[in-house]
Amino acid sequence: MEQDNQTSAQDQERAAEQTAASGPDIGLTTAEAEARQQQYGLNEITEKKPHAILKFLRFFWGPIPVMIEGAAVIAAVIRRWDDFYIIVAMLLLNAAVGFWQRQKADHAIDLLKQKLALNARVRRDGQWLEIPARELVPGDLVRVRLGDIVPADLQLLTGDYLLVDQSTLTGESLPVEKKAEEVAYSGSIVRQGEMDALVAATGMNSYFGRTAKLVDEARTRSHFQKALLKIGDYLMLVGLGMVLIIFLVSLFHHQNIWQTLQYALVLMVAAVPATLPAVLSVTLAVGAGVLAKRGAIARKMASIDELAGMDVLCCDKTGTITQNALIVGEVKAFGGFSAPEVLLLGALASREEDNDSIDVAIIKKTREMSTAGFPQDYSIQAFKPFDPVAKRTEALVQAKDGHSFRVTKGAPQVILALLGESAPIAEEVDRLVEEFATKGYRALGVARADTRGPWQYAGLIALYDPPREDSAATIKTAQELGVQVKMVTGDHVAIAQEIAREVHLGTNIQLVDAFLEKPDRVAERVVEEAEGFAQVFPEHKYHIVELLQARGHIVGMTGDGVNDAPALKKADVGIAVDGATDAAKSAAAIVLTQPGLSVIIDAIREARKIFQRMNSYAIYRIGGILRVLLFITLSLVIFNFYAVTAIMVILQVLLNDIPILSIAYDHVRPDNDPVRWDMRVVMSVATYLGLMGVLFSFVLFYIGLEILHLDQGTLQTLNFLKFTVSGYLYIYMGRTRGMFWSLKPSALMVWSGVISRALATAIAIFGWWVPPISWQLAGLVWGLAVLELLIIDPLKVVLYRILNHTGIIFHRSP
Repeated sequence: MEQDNQTSAQDQERAAEQTAASGPDIGLTTAEAEARQQQYGLNEITEKKPHAILKFLRFFWGPIPVMIEGAAVIAAVIRRWDDFYIIVAMLLLNAAVGFWQRQKADHAIDLLKQKLALNARVRRDGQWLEIPARELVPGDLVRVRLGDIVPADLQLLTGDYLLVDQSTLTGESLPVEKKAEEVAYSGSIVRQGEMDALVAATGMNSYFGRTAKLVDEARTRSHFQKALLKIGDYLMLVGLGMVLIIFLVSLFHHQNIWQTLQYALVLMVAAVPATLPAVLSVTLAVGAGVLAKRGAIARKMASIDELAGMDVLCCDKTGTITQNALIVGEVKAFGGFSAPEVLLLGALASREEDNDSIDVAIIKKTREMSTAGFPQDYSIQAFKPFDPVAKRTEALVQAKDGHSFRVTKGAPQVILALLGESAPIAEEVDRLVEEFATKGYRALGVARADTRGPWQYAGLIALYDPPREDSAATIKTAQELGVQVKMVTGDHVAIAQEIAREVHLGTNIQLVDAFLEKPDRVAERVVEEAEGFAQVFPEHKYHIVELLQARGHIVGMTGDGVNDAPALKKADVGIAVDGATDAAKSAAAIVLTQPGLSVIIDAIREARKIFQRMNSYAIYRIGGILRVLLFITLSLVIFNFYAVTAIMVILQVLLNDIPILSIAYDHVRPDNDPVRWDMRVVMSVATYLGLMGVLFSFVLFYIGLEILHLDQGTLQTLNFLKFTVSGYLYIYMGRTRGMFWSLKPSALMVWSGVISRALATAIAIFGWWVPPISWQLAGLVWGLAVLELLIIDPLKVVLYRILNHTGIIFHRSP
């Protein structure tokens, strides 16, 4: 604690020196800022990353590399040098592919971090600007307000106070109040207030040495990813059981213990889905890159999977369904005030540099009306920014003649409360608010008071936020995709209903009283059946999400404010809309960089494509491993015959894993309904493909043994080529529920498979590391593999229909 206080004091001393040097009223000049950036560096936390060589060496450690290394050691012990060289080559290639894929995924995540970088309001050359927070330097004059993440260590200068949440930094459960001369630390979140402050320390020199990480959970695993990893565990157990059987049978037949052990290790390599981590990371990284180009940044990679299954989207009205481009529709003046005076007072209670949409709309309208003396004849002496509790702004204004007065603007009922409950104008205010609401207008109250005098209600300003041109069509598209859209707004219910009518959403708009403090079943039913919610506070959003999840829905929730953070975290897919506060972005799973609903729809489609790719991979991988291991086990147990050699197992694993990596780029059609992971379907189809593969492998085995009377080495090469050729064709059978030609594959998948199969055929014919076979036998293998495809694939379609008829499949895909 003593060290903390000492550091705090040093920060304040440094800030004081910077203040004296630059002058807090105007901030730094651009030249001064550039000079200090050279001196202090960028305001960023430089994460210490391991050297590329160390990252590469990590791929030699783990269950799969260790088993391969063990097989190589045994090959060296028994002096099988050809086996040793091939196994080492496979180990190096496996590490190189893994390293390359991880580098691509890390690069994609780094790009997403750059897109999510914080911005800061800073005064440079006497003007307020918004710049990337990483460009701040000590001595910069900045402004922080509600919802901001503090961009650097700051010494607070002017303003009433800040309520700062330091829980992620210090563990304090309650926000801390900060006033002038105190230090606000980088990474903390502003919960209330607004103040100007001086940058005291940046980057690695800041008090805690790190900023809030907006992408800190980019690799969190989703339910779908966990399911795929469970598949990997299951396959390892199945493989271990079969390898144990093979090992015991070999010992029973008095085989060489070292050769048997090497064979067992190699089979375990075949049993383990070695490409699973690479396929997961690359598929998600590629998908995240596509989403980013379309305006949706996946802050948490796992959210892409959840988005594919989302069936309810609760979205804010403002900025998502509407344009968030407020315009002044009408002005109603009370008492002795005129409409231009009401606008002037509203403009004086606004601050343009904060870029608040309400403030900007009022100031713009005031200027259009050429209000005399605005703003040059007025000086703002003090300003209280908007906060969710007070629901109003207030300013102390000094006119050109020296007369001071107060102005305020905010929710009509809040302004009315300043006059007292018995204010005679109350009925008129209520009537006008209702009248505006029926037109889709949002009312804002404006009042004026002398320095110590009572408040006078000056009038109402009606603001209108028109729907986006594409909102109606986008909502219809969402519904066609099986996603129910529910509008959430803090506006009057009549405003919500009017906007809902304009976008064809439905007018079953419920007030929060309809589900608050109601029995769970009643509340859940109301929320599920509602088409929207009005007069909602941010804390109600959390409850809405909770009730929908209790009904079994996968829920998406949009938000933009600091108080939306709990609901964004609670939702299965929290979405921070374009222009959201830093606090909302840090809580959300997906951050939008473009306004509107259409971005979310694009994200849903892309997420479902990713789901289809991973589903195809799961079916292919399970079926393929069962096909190979079961055939090898049965061949040894029944015929006392090693179907393939250890080298052949390694070669077929390598040749089959190359094209499967291309599945991240494969062409797929997104499902028209929310997708759910169902292990029964995957296991049913994969088991069918695996068993059929074993059957056709025994057909080839019978032809070679009983009809062609081939020797053991030739039979083993025949089986090796069969594993590699048919293994590639199984990718096409696993990627669609229709016939394999119903969906065109990507060029990368086609050519990676063709080249690797051509290589496998060349290995078999020319006898590279395996006993050679003739062109005629190679043609026999290819012909049988094609016949296998033409027989198994139509039966697969029938199987899907049976599963669908029995209710196992809930949603169809192409």
